Amino acid sequence: MSERKIVVMIDRAKRDKIADIVDALTHVGMTVERKLDSIGLITGHADGQSIPELECVDGVASLRDEGVMYAIGNPEE
Repeated sequence: MSERKIVVMIDRAKRDKIADIVDALTHVGMTVERKLDSIGLITGHADGQSIPELECVDGVASLRDEGVMYAIGNPEE
């Protein structure tokens, strides 16, 4: 399956554990690009097959799949 852009919302009660949640998401296969502590959001990308595992990470309130990531090459090639 292809790489998917992912947005993870952290459970309000677990926001103080966001660093641990980032570690757990990374361990399951997510490449974290941004961590927005103040609003409890983590963005990044992962293989589509890992989405069910990512959703099961303790502290994840919801996960939104933003779709397939496309690489943009040099337009002159």
